[in-house]
Amino acid sequence: MDFASSEWHYGYGECWTDGRTSGMNLKTAARRLGVHYQTAYRYVRSGDLVAVRVGSGYEISESALELARTRLAIHRIVDHPVAAMPPATLAVADADADAALDDLDVLVDACTLSAQPVLDEVVRRLSREVGDVAAVLLRSADGQWLQAVASADRDPARLAMFAAIHAVAPIRVASQPNPHSALAGRTHVVHHLRTADALELLPPQFRGNSAMIVQGYVSVPIARRDGHIDGVVVVMRFAGGVPYSPEHVLEVERLTGRVADALEHVQRYTAAWLARDNLRQSLEQLARVGGARLDDVSDALVGLLDDEIPEAVFAPDRTLVAANDPFMEFTGEAPESPALGVCGCDDGVATWGTLLSGAADYLSTRPSACVLGARTLPWVQWAIIRRPDATPFAVLAVLEPTDTPTETGATGPTTPASSTTAPVSICWGPCS
Repeated sequence: MDFASSEWHYGYGECWTDGRTSGMNLKTAARRLGVHYQTAYRYVRSGDLVAVRVGSGYEISESALELARTRLAIHRIVDHPVAAMPPATLAVADADADAALDDLDVLVDACTLSAQPVLDEVVRRLSREVGDVAAVLLRSADGQWLQAVASADRDPARLAMFAAIHAVAPIRVASQPNPHSALAGRTHVVHHLRTADALELLPPQFRGNSAMIVQGYVSVPIARRDGHIDGVVVVMRFAGGVPYSPEHVLEVERLTGRVADALEHVQRYTAAWLARDNLRQSLEQLARVGGARLDDVSDALVGLLDDEIPEAVFAPDRTLVAANDPFMEFTGEAPESPALGVCGCDDGVATWGTLLSGAADYLSTRPSACVLGARTLPWVQWAIIRRPDATPFAVLAVLEPTDTPTETGATGPTTPASSTTAPVSICWGPCS
């Protein structure tokens, strides 16, 4: 070999004499590593795969190949197929994907006080379809940290290690973008990280574990419709494979949208749930007053109602006694109307009968379309209040708010009320 015409790439590597093992070209090295040729080329460009420039190509030694395996944690070929499929197969795949999203939409709509089933299903699908590790990271209550609330990986041992890392080293949310950011308020795709940069993503205690060195990742913010960011969905690859395709990125974004929908749904449902409990406690105190009639305390009832969450109080005969403006705006009834339609259709009669009969003190229902027509139907939280002698005193109804609360306290980490819609940055370890 004429070393006079050779160029050492990025200053890494070792010379070998004619008597030592000869090198291989980049295509052979890529095949030996189990990665795409372009991926191997990026390893060379980043310095993770030591190569000698010979003419218009590269030459890699056996020792350089072993060093790359160690540094990149490439111990086996990981299957990330993007091979071309015939049109018929693609049509079936598209139909299956649409059906899967329909199923997920049903799950999102069914969530009430917890979005965990949706989070678990999303990370399971992303781990299987995009790989390797998928995780949902939500802001802590103070908005300063991200906590892993759901994760999945096809490798159980690596999943356990991922959980251990996040148990001891939560991710800090930085106020400004910085070199260690994993997210800046928008979809972020990194096909390949230099090893030095990948190590920065790990706490110092875990940097000796080569299996946890990230090769690339896709992160998508979990953004509400008003722009608030509750967290991020991240998909990471730890071993050699082809770059993320546009279809992969789109899938992560689509499923992240379902996570955002589920969290918003749960926050609205929980807000109404908690408001019902608060109002019920206040009405129970009035019901304990001997001989008190609901009409006599109607003025006091108005002062007990929330300013933002739709609430109303009915007499046992279905007469409206008090309601706040959000409730009246949603139902479309005038404040002076003596009764509301929510009690008049078949569903309303069944709800009323269940509460008055004592079969249940609480109910969660959705109004019938006969009441609100084609409008989006919110959940209604019902409760009956009884006097000390068990006779009915009042029935209350609380609807989901139309705007998502910024804080609920019962749905896990949420964006604090003081946050803005400005982009946030997320970093591991100290943030500069």
